[in-house]
Amino acid sequence: MNLFLGWDGPALPRAADALCERFENDFDGVLIALPGARAGRRLEELLIVRCEPSWVPPRISTIGPTTDALVRFPPARAGNLARELA
Repeated sequence: MNLFLGWDGPALPRAADALCERFENDFDGVLIALPGARAGRRLEELLIVRCEPSWVPPRISTIGPTTDALVRFPPARAGNLARELA
């Protein structure tokens, strides 16, 4: 899904509004990747305020662990430092 949020306001509140509208409070199976953990915590706070009390939260991750969630690696894999340097 590609959605342009615009330039006339902060990105995270606009993203929270768009996500609540798109997924209608059911984020089961949704993975959201953000550049940092702080942005993930803030987005989760905004979703809690905007969504209904019975909502199913999404998985929120940073860029590095997202690859582990999307791609199945064999048991022996590169460490976090090697992946970030690559």
